[in-house]
This record gives sequence, C-alpha cells and structure tokens, in this order.
Amino acid sequence: MEMARCMLHEKELPKEFWAEAANTAVFLQNRLPSKALKDKTPFEAWYGYKPSLTFLKVFGCVCFAHVPQVKRDKLDKKAIPGIFINNGIGRTHEKQLDLVTILKMIMAETKQQSCVKMN
Repeated sequence: MEMARCMLHEKELPKEFWAEAANTAVFLQNRLPSKALKDKTPFEAWYGYKPSLTFLKVFGCVCFAHVPQVKRDKLDKKAIPGIFINNGIGRTHEKQLDLVTILKMIMAETKQQSCVKMN
C-alpha cells in the first residue's frame, strides 16, 4: 500500500483511485527483481520467462483517447485529454480518466474538506 499511496500523492489524485494505484503497484512489484528469488522477478519465477515491459506507461500521466468519428462532428476534437490510471495486463486493459471528471472530483473533495474545517 505504501507504493500505491506514493503514486496517488505524487500525481495529486483523489483517494477514490486507490484501487487503480494498488493494482498498478502490484503489477509493477511482480515485475521487479526480488532478493528472495535471487534477483529474479516473481513473474519470471512463476512463468519461467522474463516479462515484457515495453507497454508500460507512467501512472497519472496525461494521455489522449480517440473519439470515434460517429461520436463527433467535422470540427470537433478527434481526441480528448485524460489521465492514465492503470497499466493493467497488456494493452487491452489500459484505463484512463477524463480530465473533466477528475477535476470535478478534486473540486468536490476540496469543498468537503473546507466545510469540515469551518465547522
């Protein structure tokens, strides 16, 4: 949980994303060498080969999601910005969060904290 906590605080993400941060932390720890396994990764010890790390992205970085042509007009944006929150297991499980959604969550959390402090 320490690694997940650090990732959330580093990227200043709300606590609601603790599950995604914990999932990413476990995913990374399974691909890091361990002294207990004589500098092998847990993935390597289990499957017998080294894991591919070519698809990894930085947790909490800005990313862009393609908007399909059927969901946009000619002059609309072809991509919307988001925050990358989960490496998952390969490219098919990548997850991102819309920036508008996360800004609303941060504003709501800040409002709740200020209300609590005033009382």
